[in-house]
Amino acid sequence: VGHEEKDKRKVRKPFTVQFKRHVIRQYWDQEKDGYDREYYVSVPKKNKSKIPVLFVFHGGGGQAINMIRGWSRRFSDYLVVSPQGYKGGWNISAEATKAPDTDFFKEIIKDLKVKYPKSDLSGVSMVGFSNGAGYIFRLLIEIDDENLIKRVVPMVSSMETGQYHDKSFWQRSDDQNGNYDVKKKPVSRSSILTVHGTEDKVVPYAGGKRGRNAVHLSAQDTAFYWAQQKGFKGEKITDEKGKEISQGIISYAYKKANVTHLKIVDAGHGLGPKGEKVNPIINDFIRTGKIKRSY
Repeated sequence: VGHEEKDKRKVRKPFTVQFKRHVIRQYWDQEKDGYDREYYVSVPKKNKSKIPVLFVFHGGGGQAINMIRGWSRRFSDYLVVSPQGYKGGWNISAEATKAPDTDFFKEIIKDLKVKYPKSDLSGVSMVGFSNGAGYIFRLLIEIDDENLIKRVVPMVSSMETGQYHDKSFWQRSDDQNGNYDVKKKPVSRSSILTVHGTEDKVVPYAGGKRGRNAVHLSAQDTAFYWAQQKGFKGEKITDEKGKEISQGIISYAYKKANVTHLKIVDAGHGLGPKGEKVNPIINDFIRTGKIKRSY
């Protein structure tokens, strides 16, 4: 018997987090017969009475399952939700997808209420990379519940000029095209932390063209416009007025508006080694809504 027990112990697999896959059925011009859009969920081992929720949005060409693997380890006490973009992307302007992504997010929220009644949906947090950051900006503009989104970290992308121009935020009347033709006043009270590298060759830090058609605002203008939207009345923080909180990481904080931009000096689109230095800052922000003066 002893040998049998020993053999069983040998083949016992190490514990791995199990991700639950769910689907939302949607219909739009690209999928007139309907399409099952998937999202993955990681549930904490210890279920509290209310479980905080973190959404993670992949970049263009990315995979939801890969995103949730890393973030569920960093936030093992959170309900981590990782949706999959149609054709690997989020519908902002020039992407191949024309999917109704704001509706997709709303349907996921409804689904979570039913499937995970302990999830705290009174204020969810979000992290998004590149195209996924663009999705966060879209949700901040278009979601009409002021308390639903609590904290967001859009990384390595700024807003597109369609989303903000003529001193106003905009959305589209039709998801099938890139025409931002409806003026919109965002109501979200979310705290915002933007992160962008100065040597980004995909989404230029100083703003400008991405690919053939997309045009971005600068990283610092993006943060300033959100600070204004959230009540900031002062002047934009000039580039030289940023404060170094870690080597090569410069903070531009509009504190009363709860909007902060982090400039990552000499970092490219993937942030590279500097990304490791940003991780504890993001962790603090997601968990507390604040970042320390130095790291």
